[in-house]
Amino acid sequence: MLIDTHVHLDFYDSAEEIKAVVERAAAQNVQVLIAVGYDLNSCKKAVELSELFPNVYAVIGIHPHEAKGANSQVLEEVGLLATNKKIVGIGEIGLDFFRDYSPRDIQREVFRRQIDLAKELDLTPSSLQREVAGLVQAGVLRSRREGNRLYFQADPQCTLFPELQGLVAK
Repeated sequence: MLIDTHVHLDFYDSAEEIKAVVERAAAQNVQVLIAVGYDLNSCKKAVELSELFPNVYAVIGIHPHEAKGANSQVLEEVGLLATNKKIVGIGEIGLDFFRDYSPRDIQREVFRRQIDLAKELDLTPSSLQREVAGLVQAGVLRSRREGNRLYFQADPQCTLFPELQGLVAK
C-alpha cells in the first residue's frame, strides 16, 4: 500500500483541482493521502477534505512559523478538530530557530502543548526539527515521551537525527 504522508491539498484553488489530485494519486496506486494542517485555517480545511474523500486523512497542528498566532483559543480549536475520527496525528509541529518567524519561547510553549494534546488523544506527533533547535526540542520530547509514538522529519545531514530517533525508540 502506498501512502502519501504529507500533502497540502489546501494549496489548490478549487474543489475540482483537489478532486483531480486525489484521483491522480489513486490512479498511481497511492491509496491514502494525509492532508497536513499548519495553522488553524489549514487544519479546518484538512479536516473538511478528510470528510469529503474516503482515502484522505489528516494530520493537524500549528507549525512553528505560525506559533505566534496560536493563542489558547486557537489551540483549543485545534484540539476539538483533532477529535475527528479521520485525524491520524498532530503535526507539523516542532521548533524552527533557523528563521525565527515566531519567538522561541512561544514556539516552545506551543510545541509542548501540542505534544500534550497528542498524548491526550493518543495521536502520533509529526515533528519538524531544524538542527539549531534540536537540543531544545530533544529536551521537550524527553519530558513528554512516555507511551507515545513520533513521526520525525529532519534534514538527513542533521547531526542530531540519531539522538532524536533514539528518544522515541521503545
